[in-house]
Amino acid sequence: MPWPLPGGDRGVPELTVVEQPDGGLRCWLQYNALAFDLPVITALAEEFTAALATACG
Repeated sequence: MPWPLPGGDRGVPELTVVEQPDGGLRCWLQYNALAFDLPVITALAEEFTAALATACG
């Protein structure tokens, strides 16, 4: 989800993870769209997904 802040804040994107009733996880990244391009955030999300899949077997 884009999170635009004035002034180009370079704060680290925030990862939110919510466990679902079926045991699954719903995750999203909140980031400053003025500081980070979508491809950078997409790559970060893909790396997280791959690491999580590896950890889960």
